[in-house]
Amino acid sequence: MKEKTIDKKIMTYASATLILLVIAVVLRTVCLFVSFDAYIGYYKDGFLTTVLNTFLLLSALCFVSAFFTVKQDVSCSDGREKNTALKVASLLPAVALSYNVALAVSDVRTLTVFTAIISLAAILSIISFFAKIFDLKGNTTHALLGFAVIIYCVAAVVNSYFDAYELFNGPNKIMMHLALLSVALFMLAEIRAYADKLKKGYYVATLCAATFFCGVCAIPTLIFYISSEFTNNYLVYHWVIAGFFAYLIVRLFSFVLSSAAADEETEAEVSAE
Repeated sequence: MKEKTIDKKIMTYASATLILLVIAVVLRTVCLFVSFDAYIGYYKDGFLTTVLNTFLLLSALCFVSAFFTVKQDVSCSDGREKNTALKVASLLPAVALSYNVALAVSDVRTLTVFTAIISLAAILSIISFFAKIFDLKGNTTHALLGFAVIIYCVAAVVNSYFDAYELFNGPNKIMMHLALLSVALFMLAEIRAYADKLKKGYYVATLCAATFFCGVCAIPTLIFYISSEFTNNYLVYHWVIAGFFAYLIVRLFSFVLSSAAADEETEAEVSAE
């Protein structure tokens, strides 16, 4: 019997994601502590932010290349089967989303149409992650609940984008939008997986991008605001993004490990023929 071998391209992209993530987190943390003015919401030093933005762009291009270089194999495993680590990781975004809902409904007077939509989508998203934890049967159910996460991310972006009390194009808000939209794109790939139409290239590209942008968004922001006297109206979204990040990084490496099993199954089918 042939020894299992991990797909080298997928492993390369996963490793690159981790390396790029660490560098970008350090760069953005330095930018926040050295040149970010929390009173006006902008960076004072143009050089540091140029370096950071250039690095983010190059990283994004790296992830996009996975769509073209990784084989679009519709028969590959996605690593969800009997994955205890992934079930534990699913608890973190569920808890963060619960915190979001609790804050939203704590004062009914502040509820708006968008916050109501976000709260409803968050509740369905919580159910979605608990369905993963308890291994709920039925791919259709998982796929439909997956759309709730997409609705949550898009509604959160729209709500914060048109908020008159926040900077219209603040750099931290833009970073938050990138993270939320990358999660929405990944969830489309996750829904395809539940529909048995998983394509490796699209899945790897969106999974790496979502892991990267969620980490770069949440980790430096939470470090900065926890260690300073400043606050942020959308800090709750960053806790949710941190929960997404925890789930995504486990998801990334469960997918990497599953590629070995998928390759072995493919070889067995070929030998049988």
